Amino acid sequence: MKRFLLLLFLLPACPHRLAVQSPPELTQQVNDIWDLYQLEQDYSGATQAATALLASLDSLSQPQEYADLLTVRAHCLWKTGRAQDAIPLHRAALSLRSKLGLQPIANSYQSIGLCLLEMGDYAQAMPWFLKSAALNEKTENAVQFNWNCLDLSTCFQETGKKQQAAVWLEKIKTGTESDTIFQVLQTVKKAALLLKEHPEQALQLLQNQPFNLANMSAEARAIYAQTTAATYQELGDFKQAVQWAESARAENPQDARSLQILASCYRELSDDVAAAGYLQQIIHLPTASLLARVDARHDLALLLRYPGDPRSVQTAIDTLQQALFMLDPINPAHRVSRGNLLLNMGSCMMALGEYEQAIQQFETAFEQYAGNSDNQQVNQAKVLIKIGRCRVQQQQYAQAEKAFEQAAALAGRSNFDVRYSLHYHRGMTPVF
Repeated sequence: MKRFLLLLFLLPACPHRLAVQSPPELTQQVNDIWDLYQLEQDYSGATQAATALLASLDSLSQPQEYADLLTVRAHCLWKTGRAQDAIPLHRAALSLRSKLGLQPIANSYQSIGLCLLEMGDYAQAMPWFLKSAALNEKTENAVQFNWNCLDLSTCFQETGKKQQAAVWLEKIKTGTESDTIFQVLQTVKKAALLLKEHPEQALQLLQNQPFNLANMSAEARAIYAQTTAATYQELGDFKQAVQWAESARAENPQDARSLQILASCYRELSDDVAAAGYLQQIIHLPTASLLARVDARHDLALLLRYPGDPRSVQTAIDTLQQALFMLDPINPAHRVSRGNLLLNMGSCMMALGEYEQAIQQFETAFEQYAGNSDNQQVNQAKVLIKIGRCRVQQQQYAQAEKAFEQAAALAGRSNFDVRYSLHYHRGMTPVF
């Protein structure tokens, strides 16, 4: 699964620490908690300290301090892969900030958008980033506006609207104190837009970058190295991709994206042991997003399934069930991930010869993929081919042919994967 290989999780600066007139002791306490979160990255300590201080405050008489502490708690949840749990805290902070000025409101809008982006719900994230961008432009906060532009570019890219994504990249403002980081991010985002269709151009853009990486922050160097690794991966040069991904990992060991690239590349290089090791690291990485950990379990199950021995296949099924429990069954943003897991689980049951149970998983996967986009229709076609294969094994040839015909109608007979699969599996079906 390559969804995360091309996605940049851009992390903007946290909202400003307490700056209004407050009791000096309280101001220092709140700022110390921000330091625990932002500088020391002690998310457990920051959460405990914020929770303890909140218990002594009154939200009506001390709304800014209360809102800031709620935001710290929410950011700690977000940073540890619990973005969905962070959103109610951000909403509570937003309600308190509604009378504290435009900038705190813009920060809350942005924070909610980031949580939705982390959850893969790009369509829902967009309005929050747009509202934040409008306020940041009004208050002439160029740095935060630039982060909004980058996040909106990601949302438009991930929803297939590359032209709008490019427009938001061009809106990035220059002349700020953070020009250098935005030069890096703008360049890698432009490369990401080119990556699928024109990987050679993406690589050329990265190699001709106008900045000196030696003078950049570790985070900037990591993001540049990750995108270069993903570009080499797309070009099929997996050894170069591994080198760049290792460089990115050295700069930022807590970023799951480098591990995802390494796992994928080592699988292409037929080193399943190394690939499984990196996937296990993602699963146990506290800072990995929910979907990153779900995808890691999915890919690990694929590795476990292919040897074909019943014990490995059962372990793969257990791994997939763990991933399914992690997803929200009613969240539209999780439908594709659920479909992928169910498709994989059905394939495991096929490997065990449990064809009727496999069909049940495939039918549920088909429902999860329901939609009008071409990619979803291709996914549904793959599900129908799997159902057809099960029917062949059950010697229910008429039903198998029906499933194959439905697959051809959904994906189109010109789709190579569908055409090849139909040709191969129909060759195994007796004339009836």
